[in-house]
Order: sequence, then C-alpha cells, then structure tokens
Amino acid sequence: MDSKINQFISKWKNTKRKKMFGGFGYYLDGNMIAGIHGKNYVLRLGVDMANSAIKLPIFKNFRVSGKIRIG
Repeated sequence: MDSKINQFISKWKNTKRKKMFGGFGYYLDGNMIAGIHGKNYVLRLGVDMANSAIKLPIFKNFRVSGKIRIG
C-alpha cells in the first residue's frame, strides 16, 4: 500500500515521507497531503474536493481529533 502512494508522490518536488500513526505521512512543502492509516489512505483535500468525495461510497471522514472540519 505504501509503495503505490510513494511511487506517485515521490515524483513531485519538495516532498517528504515520515513514519507516523502506524504508517506513513506524505508532505509537500512541509504540509501533510496524504497518509496511510491501517489499510486506508488518508487524503487532505480542499473544501470543494472534500464535499464531492464524501458523497462517494468509497470515501469516509477520518477524524484525528474527533472533529470534522470542512471549510
């Protein structure tokens, strides 16, 4: 699972992979953009993309702090 996302993201400039929460986090210019938690991908999306993605059955909210923030 990690190798698929790493192959994609590592082609971009200014990216970094860090071990965290039992998996890996991926950063672009110091900001987390994706990660792996268990058997799931975690994606940081903008408001419009998040609102569209959450309507699809394969997506669900990932609650780190117990809160969902969109917008």
